[in-house]
This record gives sequence, C-alpha cells and structure tokens, in this order.
Amino acid sequence: MQVSRISSMSSSSKSPHDDRVLAEMLPGLGRTTEYDDSNPSCSETFATLRITSDAIDPHEISQRLQLSPSSAYRKGEPISPRVATLRDHHGWLLSSEAQVQSQDVRRHLDWLLDQLLPRSPAYSALIAPGTEADIFVFWQSRSGQGGPILSPPQLSKLALLQLEIIFDVYYSEPEAASDDDESS
Repeated sequence: MQVSRISSMSSSSKSPHDDRVLAEMLPGLGRTTEYDDSNPSCSETFATLRITSDAIDPHEISQRLQLSPSSAYRKGEPISPRVATLRDHHGWLLSSEAQVQSQDVRRHLDWLLDQLLPRSPAYSALIAPGTEADIFVFWQSRSGQGGPILSPPQLSKLALLQLEIIFDVYYSEPEAASDDDESS
C-alpha cells in the first residue's frame, strides 16, 4: 500500500509532501499552469476534508491527528435545530474557507494537504472499516465558463492518501445589463 511509503518517509530529512520529493519519485511530475489567486472564472471556492466514522468520535480524531476541526458533529445529534432526524455517524471537518483567500482551488487543496500529509501515519491508522474520508470542494463559476484545475502533484498526494475529491459546482447566470448600461 502506497500510504505506508509516505509513513516510512516522514522521518527522513525530506518532507514526503514536498513537490520536489514527489518529482523525484515520479519523473516528469510538475504543474502545468501557474496558480491564479484572482481566477476570473471563479467567484468563490473552498475545500473541506471530511472524516466520518461509526465508532471514532470527533474528539478522538482531533487527538489522533493533533488538529482542530473547523466543525464537528456526533452520532445521535440532530442534523440541525430545524430537523429532528438524528445523525447516524460522527463527523470531523477541516475547511480552507476561513484559512485561504484565493479563487484558485489549488491553493485550498494545498492548504488541506499541508495539514494532513505530515500526519499521514495517524491519518492512515484512522481509515479503517467504519471510517471514511474525502475532500469536498465548493466551486462557483463567475460566468458559467471555466472550471477548477488540479495539479499533478496534488493528484499524486490525493492518491497516496487514498482520498477521493468531490466537486460541488455552481454556475452563476451572467449578469444582465442594467438600464444604465444600455443607455450609454
């Protein structure tokens, strides 16, 4: 399993989540486009690492990862104050939303991966039957054109951690010209 390779490398002088180390491991690996923090095709984006478990509560996940979540919930709690349905699993979420100011989703993913990869042995130990993890990405188009870009190093890191990525994509309607615009 490749996740254990990251675990065994973490004690070396090179960080296993460093793009240079990945480039050495996988020749030809590199970014194909520059990051654009003011991405003109995106009005808003953020990424959230979601860990859900039947048995491991959010406090224990925090202890094992030595990370505080952005939000968490416990099995048996109501889904919301307005809905009486109870949650059927524990949830631990770490979001880039308040941490990264960029309209380039790659910055958000880099931030999450930078939080998680140094803790890969603890993360790998968490992921067992009854516990799942993924990355959920919110991405809103400014004009209905364009889309998120992922870099090859990010894809490699996601694969090494066996993390799926889910995109929740919204397309804004192009703004209609106002009456003032038409008169000019």
